[in-house]
Formats: sequence, structure tokens, C-alpha cells
Amino acid sequence: MYRLFGLLVRSDVPLPLATASDADAAPDCAFVLVTSSPPPAPDGPLLAGLPCHAPCHNGSLVITVHRGDGGTWFWYDAVGTCHVDPSGRRVHIYPLPEYDDRALSLMLTGQVMTFVLHQLGYPSLHASAVEVNGDGIVFLGQGGQGKSTLAASFLHRGATLVSDDVMPLYVRDGDVHSLPSLPLMKLWQQTAKHALHLTADLPTLTDHVEKRLLSIVDQYCVREAPTRLRAIYVLDRYDPHVTHRSDVTIEPMSGGERLTTLLAQTSNRAYLHPHETAGLLPLYSRLATQAPVSILSYPHGFDYQDMVYERIVADVEAER
Repeated sequence: MYRLFGLLVRSDVPLPLATASDADAAPDCAFVLVTSSPPPAPDGPLLAGLPCHAPCHNGSLVITVHRGDGGTWFWYDAVGTCHVDPSGRRVHIYPLPEYDDRALSLMLTGQVMTFVLHQLGYPSLHASAVEVNGDGIVFLGQGGQGKSTLAASFLHRGATLVSDDVMPLYVRDGDVHSLPSLPLMKLWQQTAKHALHLTADLPTLTDHVEKRLLSIVDQYCVREAPTRLRAIYVLDRYDPHVTHRSDVTIEPMSGGERLTTLLAQTSNRAYLHPHETAGLLPLYSRLATQAPVSILSYPHGFDYQDMVYERIVADVEAER
């Protein structure tokens, strides 16, 4: 049994990225390994596909997701197929004869579990978040804007990790919280070196992915209970050498912009039906009212991280 994003998961496959649990309660979800039969054929359309343009695949798809009345099918060319039943409470895993066990663990704790969380009523944002002085601070943005890097710089300054990459949302007592994250971060090696001052080389995510995996356990603080969210920053990182400026600005977004931004940053939004996406609006409206959404414009470079940290903390304090 494992505790994964605050939920209990029984898994036939070892999940080294999750926290082992000896709880006797019934699991919220089960990962069932199937080696005696092939996976059932998808009964729905292709919702998403990721091509690989390297010579090894020459543009062919390496990841596909289908969804129909019989459930949702995740296929990875290095792993096999995972079938999530319509309830989201049971995932059957049909591995390839020789599969990459690290890729399977990442698949289950990443895209598959993110979809399961949504089916169980915990939609997620693609975000990084930290807790400072009891306040949950969220970083949103497109890939390359520095969400994980900024979160790592906050950890180095004593913050607690709330989430990295996947941030499931949970309403308690009328307030929106984030469920506990996995005790890990996915970082580039240079981020680990310059933002966290780590000298050792971190393990890669898989044999073919250069991003690194940092275990937070025994190194930094990780939030183990739901965190009330206090402020949301949409990252707009710029090159100070090109713009000839190095200031940090925070510009509040309008109500309509807030909802549009939160919808755009919904994890695995391509896998959701239109009515499921529309159903997120009341939650996001509540979240945007509770936690102001602002554009954070800040300079690229590790030398500016003290300034960015101080500006964000001052902004959150001013909103109290």
C-alpha cells in the first residue's frame, strides 16, 4: 500500500517515488499488474499523442491516450498499456516483456495518477508550489518559465515543498487546498547545482530523459497535509541582457484572465470531456477569489533569486 497525493493506493508494481503506507483502510485506487493477457483494445478516440522526432522513432508516436465508454488507455512505447476503468478506482497494467521500470513508475505516479485524481474529484493544476509562513504560494507557467527552479530556490531559503509538477486541488471548509505532493522534484542538473547548491549528480528520470530526479526526503521540508493556497503567480521570465532591466514586477490579473489561465494550466486537460472542463469553473472561481492570480515578471538567472524571493514574500504579506 502507498500514500500518493494524500490517497491510499494498492499497487502490484513497486512505486519508489511514493510513500509506503501500512494503513489498513480500503484503498482509494488499485494498480493491478496483468501479465496473462493482452490489453483490451481502446473503444474511444485518440485524445493525445506525443511524437518522437529523433532518428530512433522518426516522428512516430511514443505516447498515446484513448478514452471511451470502457475507460481510458495510456500507452507508452517503453512500458506498455495502462487501462483506467471509468470509475478511476482501478488501473490495469499490461507491461511489455522488457519494460523500463523507472518509466512505468513515472507513468503511474504522473499522467495516470493525475487522471485518476480528476476522476475521483481532485482536479490538478500543472504547477509548482511552496509554503512560506503558513501560506501556500503557487507558480504557474508554460514549460521553460522556471516553475521548479523558483520552487527549488524557495526550498533553499527554508520554504516547505507543497508540490512540483502536479498540484491536486481539494476543498475543505469552503477553502481550496492542495493535496500533499510526492516528496520529489524534477530538475535540470544546473538548477540543482545553482539553486540548491547540490554538488552530486542526480539520477536522470529515465535512460532517455535528461531531467533529474531529486528526492526531498531528509533534505528539505515536504508538506504532509493539505495546504491552503494563498497566492498564485503566473511566471513571465525575461532575459535581463536583452531587455536591459532587472526589476521584479507583480501585476494582478482580471477575473476573466484568472479563469482562462487556470483552465489553460489544468493537468492533462486534453483528456477531459467538455462538460468535465466546464465543471472546473466553480472551483477555479473559488480559488481565484481566495488566492489572487498575478503575473510575475522577473529576470532570468540564479543571481536574482534573492530579489525574487523577497519580492514575492513581501507581496504575500501585504495581502494579509
